[in-house]
Amino acid sequence: MKGHDHIRATFGKVAIQRGPFMYCLEEVDNGRGLHRIQLPRDAQFHIGSGDQMPLGVPAFTTIGQRIVSHEDWGTHLYRSDVHWDAQPSNLCFIPYFTWANRDEGEMSVWIRECE
Repeated sequence: MKGHDHIRATFGKVAIQRGPFMYCLEEVDNGRGLHRIQLPRDAQFHIGSGDQMPLGVPAFTTIGQRIVSHEDWGTHLYRSDVHWDAQPSNLCFIPYFTWANRDEGEMSVWIRECE
């Protein structure tokens, strides 16, 4: 799913839907900093068994990218000399209605799309 190009918060992002279910990334599966994750346009999804999810709704896994910096930021909020790297990252999308049932943490439905 994609939002209208006038919606600033979703521009350049995608959301995963299968049938009536929306999916999300959750920190417990994907680590902190979900805003750094990108999903390739040609991502191949693998459907899980759904054994761990309510109603047997399966989770999806795929390979995405996590944007990282190896710089020591210290106490700086802004820098001009930062180099960002895209590292492959295993991603797990769970049904939206199941989030926050395993642990506290961030969640994201809209994921930045990349080439």
